Amino acid sequence: MPYTKAQLEEMAKKFPPPGHPHYMPIEERLKLYEPEFEPDDEEEETEVTTAGTKYAELKNKLAEARKQMEETAKTAFREMSAELFEANPDLMAFSWTQYTPYFNDGDECVFRSNGEYPTVAMMINGQLIAYNSDYGRLEINGEKARTREEYIRSFENMPKTVTSYIEDGHTIAFDRLTNTVTKDGMVIPTYEDYSKQFDPLERIVGKFMSNFEDDDLKAMFGDHVRVTVYRNGDIDKEEHEHD
Repeated sequence: MPYTKAQLEEMAKKFPPPGHPHYMPIEERLKLYEPEFEPDDEEEETEVTTAGTKYAELKNKLAEARKQMEETAKTAFREMSAELFEANPDLMAFSWTQYTPYFNDGDECVFRSNGEYPTVAMMINGQLIAYNSDYGRLEINGEKARTREEYIRSFENMPKTVTSYIEDGHTIAFDRLTNTVTKDGMVIPTYEDYSKQFDPLERIVGKFMSNFEDDDLKAMFGDHVRVTVYRNGDIDKEEHEHD
């Protein structure tokens, strides 16, 4: 029995018209929906991956080169330090600070080493004396000591009748006529006296330190530290507090 017009119209609604992809084999239909530029996308992804790998390899090479340079610089520093001590028998140790300022009056805070203004420790008359001209701090055999000026200020705060007193078992005496202070009968040097003793070695060590770039010193010893180099080749680092 032939279909009526109404039946044909209803069937047309349910089934696609002739030539529609619905009537094609499934393999051919799948090809219609494949991305047009898929091969190019794969090529681009491969290029990105290759570039990333090369960059990672480059970073590793740079890190290894920096490490090798740091070790080379440390070796050179130790060898040159040994030569410095050998040429200056009285020099027992030297130290300096290096850090990046936390504030620099609005200017950029840049790492710097103060190696050209070192603190030196030297042997004088059998005593190990260290003097830091930046802080005016004097140490004798590892203990804080005072200059004549400091002792005079102490006597000025006492009655004029006081000419001596005992400090840590030592007799400190003040002669007001000659303006001299003695410790167990030995004249205590002035600030200027100590400066004259330390200035030559400070200049020698400062010139030695000028051979090294700040970046090299930072790589070798770090930031925000005080570095001390001893005659026996030991090197100590301690945290340095600063503004």
